[in-house]
Amino acid sequence: MNNMLWHIVDVRDVADALLLVYEKEESAGRYICAPDRVSTKDMLNILKSIRPDYNYVNWWISNHACVVRT
Repeated sequence: MNNMLWHIVDVRDVADALLLVYEKEESAGRYICAPDRVSTKDMLNILKSIRPDYNYVNWWISNHACVVRT
């Protein structure tokens, strides 16, 4: 399993950012909503602390085997 960095953002933050872009006339260009990044190992540790009985490693491998690093 690769210990890649994942850029994550809460969907509520994205929704708030979209509303601000639509409501402000001076908004133009592109905006990036990615306040946090987490490694694969840290993400699995967080998930295991929430549900320790779930086999995350097998789930991660089966669902992310085709992820291509750029």
